[in-house]
Amino acid sequence: MKAKKKTVYGSMKEGGKMYKNGGRRKKPSTTLLERTFYGRKKAAADRREKIDRGIAKINKGEEPSRTVLIAKDAKDEAKLQRKEMRKDATITRRKRRGVAARKPGKGLGARKVKRLQKKVNELKVDNRGAFFEEQKKIREKNRPKVDTSGLFKKK
Repeated sequence: MKAKKKTVYGSMKEGGKMYKNGGRRKKPSTTLLERTFYGRKKAAADRREKIDRGIAKINKGEEPSRTVLIAKDAKDEAKLQRKEMRKDATITRRKRRGVAARKPGKGLGARKVKRLQKKVNELKVDNRGAFFEEQKKIREKNRPKVDTSGLFKKK
């Protein structure tokens, strides 16, 4: 007797799980490991990139992005990003639940989201324009002054 060929569903190829009625569970954007191990080194590197982008926008004469989160203090950057990730994960979980959980202030995780949002608001930069201008001045001050006047003379 010939063995029957097994069907591989599209979602299984992508690494999702199969559920009843053909449903598929989508993976969250950040895994638990990413949220837990977002350390100070990665945060510092991300912060430098964000500041670079903000300064570049100010130099062009544009307004810096409002959606990007930056902490007031460099030490708090990793903490801020982790809290924001946790908040997003909780909101995502609430959205997946029924209508009762989606009502603001009601349902599972509502208090947790409020608490995390309060903490995020305390840690993040209030006035972005002033913050980037200040960072620009600090960078200009710390830039090494190299004399290149004698480098390109013909001998």
